[in-house]
Amino acid sequence: MISKEPKIMILGAGAVGLSIAGMLSKNCYVSAVCRKRHADAISQKGLYKSGIWGEEIIHDIRCYTKSDELFEELIPSDNKKFDFIIITSKSSDTEKICEEYQNLFKNNIIVSIQNGIGNEEIIEKYAENIIGATITTNFSSPKDGFVKVMSESEPLKLGIYPCEFRKNSHNNSIPDYNSELEQLIEIFKKSGINAKRSKNIRSAIWEKSLLNIAVNPLTALLSIPVGDVLDENLKSLITGLIKETFLVMSAKKITTKWAGPEDYLNYLFDILIPSFSNAYTSMYQDIQLNRKTEIDFINGAVVRFGKEQKIETPFNSCICSLIKYQENKVSLSQCTQDQ
Repeated sequence: MISKEPKIMILGAGAVGLSIAGMLSKNCYVSAVCRKRHADAISQKGLYKSGIWGEEIIHDIRCYTKSDELFEELIPSDNKKFDFIIITSKSSDTEKICEEYQNLFKNNIIVSIQNGIGNEEIIEKYAENIIGATITTNFSSPKDGFVKVMSESEPLKLGIYPCEFRKNSHNNSIPDYNSELEQLIEIFKKSGINAKRSKNIRSAIWEKSLLNIAVNPLTALLSIPVGDVLDENLKSLITGLIKETFLVMSAKKITTKWAGPEDYLNYLFDILIPSFSNAYTSMYQDIQLNRKTEIDFINGAVVRFGKEQKIETPFNSCICSLIKYQENKVSLSQCTQDQ
């Protein structure tokens, strides 16, 4: 039973999580665990949100960090404080967040709104009721306590993971939280976020990741906006990345709405990339800000599953190596500066 004023906890709230928190706070009791610099700024001045989701200053978000005593007091004895716990962290932080906050997970529905492939499999080790999601909205956080929503091409898609047929090991039945999923979708809609149900969220996650696989590492390596990858010199590389990914998906019996890689590439070049033409990817931002990227959960996932299926993935392997080099280059530079 969802509360009259739904209680939402957002873990790993950066640009994505804080933007969502700001929208949900109109109709929900929202708490967010974020970096201290964001928590301090929001507690003092509120969250400033701009872009296509509207411009406003929001004061109705309770922001915490792991060390906050107040956050510790939120953990009830029955572990059923929140109607939904939403994870919006970088994929590389999913395991750490699950370990740190697993005492909140029991009897709660965990929602993953993250980039990349494999987050739900990690969460499944700590929680039984999981809702997966895809989001194709472009977010940024120019400074502490400030988020900007720049563009979006599709609604937020949510679905019971995986594919609404995960068997419950205890009673061999389908997990029954369909009504809660429908209520969550209505909560998003009521808050101004376009959302819809996906009957096969596992496939939807792979479908959405195709754009990230094709575009994100190139924008990061070349320091360019999304639209610039349409250069003729890059199209053959993108084609190689996508064809390898479709081979891996086929081996894993993951179906998509496209007939094959050529069908998707036409959509990518003609429609999808132009809709994000002036945007900069999160991986570009990570490299620019000397942060670890999510490459292991994007192209790295293709390489990893390719090895499992005995499929060679030279294009994706090369891209992973180049991003890893860039990450290590930054780390070495920082070490030198610290000496």
